[in-house]
Amino acid sequence: MDIAIALLVLVSEVWAMFQVDWTQVAALGSDERTTRLQEVSPLWDRAIDIFQNVWICSEVFVVLLNRRKRALHDFIGGTVVIKKQFAEGNER
Repeated sequence: MDIAIALLVLVSEVWAMFQVDWTQVAALGSDERTTRLQEVSPLWDRAIDIFQNVWICSEVFVVLLNRRKRALHDFIGGTVVIKKQFAEGNER
């Protein structure tokens, strides 16, 4: 899921970069450049930002509430992290 969100963010940012005249944007400061790119971002860019924040908060929330410290993506993938020092058959 993290990769999908990152790809959507990348597409949104590249989209915005193709919508501006870089001869004008290059003269702007960092804050003004960021504002200008946000102005020309696609409409679904804000939805991606909200979804990304909800996803990250849900990951942290789930980790804090379960004994095995599994994140939401662990439940979706059906995975469990096993520390080597506690695994069966580990000889030291």
